[in-house]
Amino acid sequence: MESLASFPLTLSLDYKPARDFTSTWADPWGDVALSLRYAF
Repeated sequence: MESLASFPLTLSLDYKPARDFTSTWADPWGDVALSLRYAF
């Protein structure tokens, strides 16, 4: 039986807190990124 540690896909959710004082059209509170990586 294989463990999940050898599963070749990783999913990551990143949040970068920020305060934007120069832009009026973008979200002023931060950025969120979702990534899916395959290791081979």
